[in-house]
Amino acid sequence: MGCSRLSLGYASKPLRIMLGHYLQIRVAMRMLRKSMTGCDMRLSPLLALQGVFFMNAVGIALWLPRIPDVKEILGLDVWVIALCLMGAPVGTMVGFLFAARISRAMGLKRACMYSGALMCIALIFPVLASTALLLFGALVLVGFSIAIIEVAMNSKANVVQRDLGRRIMSRCHGMWSFGVMFAGLTAGAFAQAGISPMSQQILMEPLAAVLAVLFAMALPDDGPRDEVEQGGFKLPKGPLLILCLVPIAALLIEGAMLDWSVLFLRTEVGMSAFEASAVFSTFAMAMGFGRLGGDWLTDRLGVSRMILGSGAAMAIGVLMFAFSHDLWLAIPAAILAGFGSANVYPLALSIAPDVPGGTPEGNVAAIALSAFTAFLLGPPLVGLVADMSSLSVSFMVLAPLGFIPALFVLTGWIRKLTGDL
Repeated sequence: MGCSRLSLGYASKPLRIMLGHYLQIRVAMRMLRKSMTGCDMRLSPLLALQGVFFMNAVGIALWLPRIPDVKEILGLDVWVIALCLMGAPVGTMVGFLFAARISRAMGLKRACMYSGALMCIALIFPVLASTALLLFGALVLVGFSIAIIEVAMNSKANVVQRDLGRRIMSRCHGMWSFGVMFAGLTAGAFAQAGISPMSQQILMEPLAAVLAVLFAMALPDDGPRDEVEQGGFKLPKGPLLILCLVPIAALLIEGAMLDWSVLFLRTEVGMSAFEASAVFSTFAMAMGFGRLGGDWLTDRLGVSRMILGSGAAMAIGVLMFAFSHDLWLAIPAAILAGFGSANVYPLALSIAPDVPGGTPEGNVAAIALSAFTAFLLGPPLVGLVADMSSLSVSFMVLAPLGFIPALFVLTGWIRKLTGDL
């Protein structure tokens, strides 16, 4: 009983700190809203949207490099931490059932504002967990919040893309990757300096939440066409189901690289915390540059060739990474894997609104559900394989999956959906 009281007392302090941050954010948001009434933040729709994507990635990626530290603090083995990580895909699958309704009730702009901030605050809870069960529960909440912001910001991106009359989806996701790179290096520096995950998250996530709201406030107001149509999430079928399958392999590889690369490099290769975070950030940087040029390349090569090249780069890069024994092999492997996995998901999102049989937002939600479920489900599956063998073997198993998107090109499905424009 005494231990129970002690644990509650220990847990209550960070909870009080987090509650204080939450109240400060609410006060700050009210002040910002009042001060910005009638003001123009002078951000273009594209720049504001890219800021939303960037801060979404920062919130997520501040947590990812600290997973090895949380594993060590809680004394968990690879099997248990893999099961804990299952909480995120569970929460995401539940969240996508409500994402369209929440976006409809709030409007896309407000959904980006509130769900972006909620996700950042939710990402404080995993580092407060004192047991594996609490860590699982915290990640369920994180996964739920990710589902809402994922549908809201990608639906808004499709609206802005339509209004501008040119491809912007890959560039938006490029900014997401640069956010991962920035946050990965930041978290690596915190870890190298010996700052605990709890201190880092309590300090950084509320700041990320405020910036996420500021960028979302600068988004263009929703018009009548931007409203999410009536009806909840529906299971995809026909052409939309095929499109949902296209990005799964890319998201499996991306999720595995983001969640497990640091642990693999620190435990099996023997890198320092900062070196491992530098490789992590290199992967994200490669994705970022790949996505910044993705719209331009797609316009010139066509969707089919883009997906074929991406699949080959993914497979070769991940296989090289599995055999990395030092920093100088891990970096080029991460670059190749990053370039390869960069554009498959944004391309699927760009195609989704025009697939017949559903609303644009519903189609985006279906793509996001399949992709982000793979993104979040991949890491636990990698952990389960690693528990039976090693993380190096897990990455070897992932490598052939990179060729899966190419199968949809070779069978003609991509051409049927896009006309290969």
